[in-house]
Amino acid sequence: MGSEFFGTRGAARGIFRQLVEADWGSARGGRSTTDGESPRRETLTLQGIITRSVMTTLPGITLSRRSSSAQRQNSPLTVPDIAATYTPARSVRADRNVHSQRGLCKLIQRISSAPAVWVLDSPTETSDASGQRVQTLIAGQPLWFESPDAPLVADQAAFLLAMLFPALHRSVQLATRNPIDARLREGLQSLTSIYHQWWQYRPDAVERVQAAAVNVAAPPGRVADRATGVCFSGGVDSFYTLLAPPQPVDVLAFVHGFDIPLRDRVRWDQAERSLRGVAAALGKQSVVVRTNLREHPAFAGVSWSRAHGAALAAVGHLLASSLHTLIIPPSYRADRLCPWGSDPRTDPLYSSSRLRIEHPVSYDGRTERIRAIAAEPLAQRHLRVCYENRSRAGNCSRCEKCLLAMATLHGLGQLQAFEVFDRRVPLERRLDQLPCIAHHAPALWREVAGMEHGPAVSAALDRLLARPAPQGLRRAWCRAQRWLERRVC
Repeated sequence: MGSEFFGTRGAARGIFRQLVEADWGSARGGRSTTDGESPRRETLTLQGIITRSVMTTLPGITLSRRSSSAQRQNSPLTVPDIAATYTPARSVRADRNVHSQRGLCKLIQRISSAPAVWVLDSPTETSDASGQRVQTLIAGQPLWFESPDAPLVADQAAFLLAMLFPALHRSVQLATRNPIDARLREGLQSLTSIYHQWWQYRPDAVERVQAAAVNVAAPPGRVADRATGVCFSGGVDSFYTLLAPPQPVDVLAFVHGFDIPLRDRVRWDQAERSLRGVAAALGKQSVVVRTNLREHPAFAGVSWSRAHGAALAAVGHLLASSLHTLIIPPSYRADRLCPWGSDPRTDPLYSSSRLRIEHPVSYDGRTERIRAIAAEPLAQRHLRVCYENRSRAGNCSRCEKCLLAMATLHGLGQLQAFEVFDRRVPLERRLDQLPCIAHHAPALWREVAGMEHGPAVSAALDRLLARPAPQGLRRAWCRAQRWLERRVC
């Protein structure tokens, strides 16, 4: 399925293209001419044309039958309803000028209210010398996870969580072949209600996801044989959770394919070396999981800032044979929470009877967390805060997130100790090159500006805070520049 499945206008164009095809005999299964016969057009009713076109162009849509006129306002169209609405009493010919895209667009708007279904088949397992892979088909396309370091559980719950936000985003019903855990089902009911309040997902889409969960408990497993893991990306929150104060964790888990694309081998090689080095220095086990989740067609257009918590929880469920607890590092301080994909109010609801998801509550802000790890040698050698990937490896030292960390470390007098940042260009010059600050970051920058800096850096911070946010074409140009830098690098 392509974009035509999800867009009203795209679907209308696709159906319209089929309706105006000239050769209805061969393309639609009607009568075709044979040798000795004069060619003629096949006469079809509009009901047959629309039925075949809709079912060909929108294969994921389920057209359900309505039993009474009282249900017509809230139930999807049926094929007979389509014909009754749009079919004249006489038959019509498949002429190029009979049908209009505008009328079909209105038709598809009604059809698109019918619930499409993504059926989650039982995951399959394969193993070779490079590790183990589990995968299933979502909307006809494979979704897979693999790991060379730990066994993966072929659990439908993991794929259900991975596809939760794509389903909510597209108002699609998720259906599982097998029942899922009772505790996870209850958590999904609470989660979808919260996400409806935060991001105004359609209530019926929420109900569809809830209806996919079946109330059956999963086997608990032996907790004594399993460990506690932490999602470790090498960032400030990861090091803060791991080191300040030290958490009783046994496994550091990193997912290749989330913030580092699968094709980006250079950055991944460096990130993997840092993961293995930190784990070895602390006497922990490192586990790498690779996935094509963010490259899956169903994930297109889904906000990663909303979906990343569910995606991390999905990886935890895949590792449930090795872990009994997965810790997701905190993002915002507890007294400044806002709607976000990873939150202490939502992450624990991804737990099941076999795996517990924890999100530590922290009242330390960004500056306090950097202060807590600034003197740690491991953080000085391996800290990775960049997510825009503007440089070929490591931190780009140019994006806002890098500069915020660098300015904080400068105020703490520790920037020189962090070899992971490029210090060849003076910090004040880099701050002047930053077009503006993000809409959610002024409080962080004001806190950094209040720290002890030299005159040059302090003046650059004041200019940055006074700089107006770009609007219109200037804003689009700034975004285009950032995109181009990421693609070129």
